[in-house]
Amino acid sequence: GIPLGLGQVLPLILKDRGASFTELGVFSLQSWPFVLKLFWAPLVDSVYVRRIGRRKTWMVPSQLSIGVLMLYTASHLERLLGDGDATRPAIKTLTGLFLSINFLC
Repeated sequence: GIPLGLGQVLPLILKDRGASFTELGVFSLQSWPFVLKLFWAPLVDSVYVRRIGRRKTWMVPSQLSIGVLMLYTASHLERLLGDGDATRPAIKTLTGLFLSINFLC
């Protein structure tokens, strides 16, 4: 929910902050993990720790990692987005962060 929504709204903010259409195209790579889930989902479901359980084996570490990445992004958001005049948005860093978050969702 939230990471997907943020990934869809952020291009509007980036455009207001001076990002080019090429940079917005690079940022759109952050949505690829949803396309690739079909390929890695069977692996995630087949490898698990019996004592913890089939779903908790991947859900708990994923949710903790998403939380840490979102806290990092929130604490550095102004620097990552740039100010629109002197500082350009950090597109590669934002793309990497959102790619990681979406991969873990």
